Amino acid sequence: MIATVALRTWGQILDRDIEGGSMTRVKLPILLASVLAVGLLAVVACAPEATAPGGGTPASQQEVITWNAQYYGDASEDPYRVFEKVCAEVTSASGGRLVMKPFVGGAICPATEEFDALAAGVIPFANTDFMYTKDKFPSGGLLSYRIGGMGPLAKMNWYIDGGGEELANRLIQDYPVQTVGLPIVKTAELFLSSASKRISSVADIAGLKIRAAGDGAEILQALGASIVFVPAGEIYEATQRGVVDAYECSNPTTDWLLGLQEAAKYVIVGDSRQPSEFSPYFVNTDAWEELSPDLQTILSSVITTNTVEYFPQQIRSDIEALENFRQYGCEVYRTPEDIVNAMQEASSVFYGQKSAQYGGIYTEILQSMVAYQQNWDSFWA
Repeated sequence: MIATVALRTWGQILDRDIEGGSMTRVKLPILLASVLAVGLLAVVACAPEATAPGGGTPASQQEVITWNAQYYGDASEDPYRVFEKVCAEVTSASGGRLVMKPFVGGAICPATEEFDALAAGVIPFANTDFMYTKDKFPSGGLLSYRIGGMGPLAKMNWYIDGGGEELANRLIQDYPVQTVGLPIVKTAELFLSSASKRISSVADIAGLKIRAAGDGAEILQALGASIVFVPAGEIYEATQRGVVDAYECSNPTTDWLLGLQEAAKYVIVGDSRQPSEFSPYFVNTDAWEELSPDLQTILSSVITTNTVEYFPQQIRSDIEALENFRQYGCEVYRTPEDIVNAMQEASSVFYGQKSAQYGGIYTEILQSMVAYQQNWDSFWA
């Protein structure tokens, strides 16, 4: 379980990664609460020449397991660097007994179709997003993010200590796939970026061809947009060919690294559409069960540690990326209030209808999220 994984304290990470008071609005007690939720134990280490339990074969002489692992996006995306780091650290910590080879989206299976490849045994390990499983699980988009829902810290704690991990694995229990470790927790995405038209009101959304995914795509469609989906690495080309007029992609850091400053004249910030996003690490169940208990622990520990370390780095990077967009010449502005209100109203109707339609685990996940957010906001807001 995630709660047994060894992590550095949030305070140490904060001191190391955020300098000069750039996170004065982030409350340290919230960060420390995350530590308490996770629970700290000793760091797992595996020496290359360690003797197997009971005096058996040294680790360096044991069977080597090689996993080809796929990330759902592009190599230029910031989370891919985390994915690469996870693979390298697992390979090292296991003494080379579990060799993880990272690949970008599309290298092994089509990008964003990693869950299908995992279920079919094509790949043993991947990082992808629940929103890309909506063809199987209506609540996939809900697990990815909820419009008007929890911010990244609250959602991280919900997943660790509020039943989120259990609900996620119950959702996919009919497939030979399970989550492992703590998902990559992303900061709020940019609301939208527009190639040519300044979006100043709800009326401006009507008729636009917008690249979007997940529940947010359905909400934007309800506001009059025409939804188009292309993988993140194809957004720039899609704007140049007129396939899309505007798009949502990711947080400011990832959009900048993808070179989307060349595609966007207007950049709209705000968390009303996507306050946070989860990109879980998934593993094929058969491949997982073939691992020895210590390799399972190493894999889970490395994943979770990297997720926690990455979060404050994202905040710093997002601040820098927004300034980069401004310096490049993009107009950066906050989401107009009437759009925020329209999104909230439409999402309330949307989630109510989906809960009535699907019931079951969809309703369980929605109610769990809402209840946790209410408790969180009453204490921390």
